[in-house]
Amino acid sequence: MSHLPGGVILAGGRSSRIGRNKALILLRGKPIITYVYEALAKTCQDIVLTTKPSGDVKRYTDVLPDSVRLVYDVNDAQTPLVGILSGLATLNSEYAVVVACDMPFAKVQIIECLLKLGEGFDAAVPVWPDGSAEPLFAVYNVYRAIEGFKAVLHTGASSLQKALESLSHVNYISVEELKKFDPNMLSLFNINTEADLQLARMLIRNGLADIQNNLRYSNSEEVIKR
Repeated sequence: MSHLPGGVILAGGRSSRIGRNKALILLRGKPIITYVYEALAKTCQDIVLTTKPSGDVKRYTDVLPDSVRLVYDVNDAQTPLVGILSGLATLNSEYAVVVACDMPFAKVQIIECLLKLGEGFDAAVPVWPDGSAEPLFAVYNVYRAIEGFKAVLHTGASSLQKALESLSHVNYISVEELKKFDPNMLSLFNINTEADLQLARMLIRNGLADIQNNLRYSNSEEVIKR
């Protein structure tokens, strides 16, 4: 087993709210998913992309390096839990960083911090002051997460809330602690709607400054309450 972390990019969602594959939408000439890959590549030795078999698979291989392995979800259930489990099951690492494909502002410093704070835990998960956790930008102990998540799916449940509850030793990390690396926590900003996309483009035009107060951070489909 490698002591270097692995990386999992989740790209199995339907992108129903935006009406097209958000992972492949261009921001400043680059697909959103490439920003996610570039952040992970600075820390993770083995990166996998989990997705459903579709016509977009070739497009993923066109925009990502050959070193990124494509992994199909173990079943057709529309839940990120399946994608996380599918990716983790292919890694030979003790820990893995999981990031959704629609988070273009992911910072390497946040990834490194989560990895450090995840040592000795089943998972390291950012959490907002209102108790909303961010399991789609988190670090997982590969063995423990596989064990717990398989048990959850076996019961017929599929929520990430249940998945986290299946882990006995989770380090919930306050975003206030992470803000020293990312003051406005844009790392956790994800793109679900056209409004999110326009805001992301505006952030880029403004150097990721000036309009952060307009962000509604917990706009993820999978932000959960502790």
